[in-house]
Amino acid sequence: MTIKEALKKPYYVIKHNHALWFNIFNRTGRRLFLRHPLELSAVEKRIVSDLDSRGIAFTSLDELTPGENLLEKLDAYMATLDASADFGHKKSFLKPLWDPRAILDFDNPFFRFALSEKALAIASSYLRMWPRFKYQTLNITLPVSKGNKAEFSQRWHRDPEELKQLKVFIYLSDVTPDRGPFIYVAGSNHGTNAYSTLFPQQPPAGVYPPDGAVEKAVNAKDMIVATGKPGTVIFCDTSGLHKGGYATGGDRVMYTTLFTAPSYAEKPWYRRGNAWKSRIASLTPIQRFALHD
Repeated sequence: MTIKEALKKPYYVIKHNHALWFNIFNRTGRRLFLRHPLELSAVEKRIVSDLDSRGIAFTSLDELTPGENLLEKLDAYMATLDASADFGHKKSFLKPLWDPRAILDFDNPFFRFALSEKALAIASSYLRMWPRFKYQTLNITLPVSKGNKAEFSQRWHRDPEELKQLKVFIYLSDVTPDRGPFIYVAGSNHGTNAYSTLFPQQPPAGVYPPDGAVEKAVNAKDMIVATGKPGTVIFCDTSGLHKGGYATGGDRVMYTTLFTAPSYAEKPWYRRGNAWKSRIASLTPIQRFALHD
């Protein structure tokens, strides 16, 4: 842990007290959630129920957005991107297809999905408060040689920032067991689930259990290996134990977006452009709240 992280630790200890996190730090988001009840479809209710009990839920673009042909739209948008552009990344096994800190493009169909009433309703209902949209990435996971040492997010870890948070992953390529599937310990999210306190969060630095320790402590049936075809959608609380991106058999293309509680202090990665005011004026209150407006 660095000196900067050590100085932050008392703040995070206080903030990770559930009663304070839920009722004090996030009272505005909670109040808005309670004042504006959300109507969920049967699919959305099932996703939230799975998130509550296991920390992870699966669907597809066709099931979640029937009749919208969203996968075709996402593929068409990807075809317009310059795959040779170099945006850099600290993880050598990831190649970003766009700059996540660029000006937010309201015409990007990936972002339109993230800001949709469906996605926000699921995020709100799981967190029990109106959420914030923090970032979106579109990355190619590059294959590594078999036997390479896993690093960064390829290792088991818990995201440290919030007691609960929600990431949404969309597969844009076939993800087989050798193409870096997302892997999750079901029931390791915050609450009273089986593995909630196993290798607990250590904010702000996070926790990376020793190699092999998770496998020894977790029943194999609770280790979810998320393979899937293009259009697979995974909702997951990444405060739970997870890893992914260790690909040896070929590339993986995956979209990621993060929703957090309002108490998450880090600034959003994206930037606002000149058209921001005109575009945001047409959004719903929960959408504007998600965008820190």
